[in-house]
Amino acid sequence: PGLTYIYGRQSCDLRAMEPGDIDQGNAKFGGQETLTCFEDVYVPPEYVFMDGEVDFTQTLVERFTAYHRRSYVCKAGLGTPSGNFLPDVMMANICKHNVTKLPYEIARLAQDLAGGIIVTLPADKEFRNDVAGPLLEKYLKGKKGVTVENRRRILRLIENMTMGRNAVGYLSESLHGAGSPQAQRVLIQRLFDLETKKRLAKNLAGIVE
Repeated sequence: PGLTYIYGRQSCDLRAMEPGDIDQGNAKFGGQETLTCFEDVYVPPEYVFMDGEVDFTQTLVERFTAYHRRSYVCKAGLGTPSGNFLPDVMMANICKHNVTKLPYEIARLAQDLAGGIIVTLPADKEFRNDVAGPLLEKYLKGKKGVTVENRRRILRLIENMTMGRNAVGYLSESLHGAGSPQAQRVLIQRLFDLETKKRLAKNLAGIVE
């Protein structure tokens, strides 16, 4: 009680309701996002992590976000004397910050290889049209051994992942999941010991002041 889920819209989501599977790009897998509203929600005591211990708020947030952010990349972590295994907070944030950028470069390369046809490709129903169909089959023919249908399928998949429905989980999730880039920059700036790094650099360079 008290929880309301409001379903979000996604680019090209209505294609899932159209006949055929080509224009969907990825008809087998997809994701959904909701806006979740909490209104007087009762939380059982066993699920309450802190009750007035405000001194530990920063540590709790740092550790939670470190677990979340490191899940996007390699599992960098450190053992503790108590036997726990905790992510390295600095490395988790640096790695996640890279994840906010690199998938967009991969998407750019995929669109570069696909060409402008990725945004001008007619709908699947046009290929079944008595007039348009033969023309499209004629002029979209490419390499020998590759059918126009298979070419269309890979183009729709690239569209789906880089600007369509699954771009939510690939691009937007990579950027804002586990906190937007600024959240990582704040923690990196807080944890980065700049003065020590400057001293090390001066030592390596042989600088005496």
